Amino acid sequence: KPMKYAFVYFRNDEDFSIATNNVYEYEGQQLEWSPLDTKSCHRCGYTGHVAKECQTELRQRSNKLNRNQLLQQFKNRNKSKFNSYADATKGNRYPNNRQRHWNQNNIINRQRNNNTYT
Repeated sequence: KPMKYAFVYFRNDEDFSIATNNVYEYEGQQLEWSPLDTKSCHRCGYTGHVAKECQTELRQRSNKLNRNQLLQQFKNRNKSKFNSYADATKGNRYPNNRQRHWNQNNIINRQRNNNTYT
């Protein structure tokens, strides 16, 4: 989840005044400039209050699952994965590790021993 605030430092006062005199928007929200010592809210991103004083409503999860439902969801996800090492290797004949530099020497040596070329 992205943060609703950022710290921006400027090289000089001229750059600061140019940036703060312009109005910038990000994803439909107007950016607000403030000094470091001003209290600001990390929930809504605006200054003048802190999160515990914020009037913005927090979004609630649409699907509240209890502990047993979450556990069942986790078990079902794991059932779809491989049951044994043999199943895992059978399903993944050309792994990404073939292209890694540390594995190229092993592949080349095996091909020389078998007199095969790819």
